Amino acid sequence: MRAMLLAFALCLSAAASAQSELVGDGQFPQTRTLSALPGGVIGVLPDGTPSFRGASALSTPIAFSLSNWHYAFALGTTSATALPRFFERDKTGEFNDANSTAYGMVGIPSRFGSFTVSLMLISRLLKETTINVQWTPSGQRGPVTVGYGVQDLWNTSGTHVPFESRSATSHFVVATAKLPRGGYASLGTGTQRFNGVFGNVSLPVAERWKAIAEYDTYNWNGGVAYDMGRLSNPLAPRRPMEATAFFGYVRGKYATWTVGVSF
Repeated sequence: MRAMLLAFALCLSAAASAQSELVGDGQFPQTRTLSALPGGVIGVLPDGTPSFRGASALSTPIAFSLSNWHYAFALGTTSATALPRFFERDKTGEFNDANSTAYGMVGIPSRFGSFTVSLMLISRLLKETTINVQWTPSGQRGPVTVGYGVQDLWNTSGTHVPFESRSATSHFVVATAKLPRGGYASLGTGTQRFNGVFGNVSLPVAERWKAIAEYDTYNWNGGVAYDMGRLSNPLAPRRPMEATAFFGYVRGKYATWTVGVSF
């Protein structure tokens, strides 16, 4: 685990100068604000249970998939400036002052491990949809867990991609390790949107608060998440909903917020 953490720190330090804007060819703006993958603001424990105490990120994957028919739902908006926006407004027909994202996901158990399938609604007042999948194989032991996944399975996000390859479908592999004091760190790589090395860290900093930081192969993102407590769940009374709020910055200058529930 020490070797993994050292590699994580070195990769992030080396990449710190590679800051990039969110628009333009090969920038994947719609999927660089909220991943709609397990751990996207809503934490996930190693056994696949959603929990504020679990591993979290913003736009990068973690290795833990939801399991046993657990569910997570979230809504977020990333502003085009450092000031937060609470919804997306199209001012000119060509320029939006924010990018809105929503997702719903479900964990599907199997003898081969845990699978998560998510439906992601993105941009343009949530008019575009994308399907993501992730698999955490069963039988893994030790301090590090490995997961595999695909973001934008059917290439429907309409996002900016490199000219030589117009597919936004992005494969990835990621490893997540548990840190002291309830923290988690992940390191991974992949194709397209995840072409390079990405990593994330989530760490409790106070009661009901934790910090989240990541390098998404393009730039640094980070912020703080707050445990909003439990809510009654009319869909599954024996599983109270856990609510989470997040506020931070994408690329260090675009305000972003997310609220979500899981059960």
